[in-house]
Amino acid sequence: MSVTSEQLADFHQYANQRLANGGADSLQSLLDDWTRARARERSVANIATSRQQYESGEALPVDEAFAEIRDKLDWDE
Repeated sequence: MSVTSEQLADFHQYANQRLANGGADSLQSLLDDWTRARARERSVANIATSRQQYESGEALPVDEAFAEIRDKLDWDE
């Protein structure tokens, strides 16, 4: 995966904030922390999107979605 200028700028900002607040044990641990933080942010955003879709009627309730999947797979419980 290619690194974008935006990702590099985001990491730079994150690193500067961490260094101002006590730093990190290593560059690798700083990168790992930044990667986990971005993954957490994406998860929160995905959950918010899913909730909005559900509330607007764009998504099925879980039990209906699984029933539909079972029907498509012809899977009897």
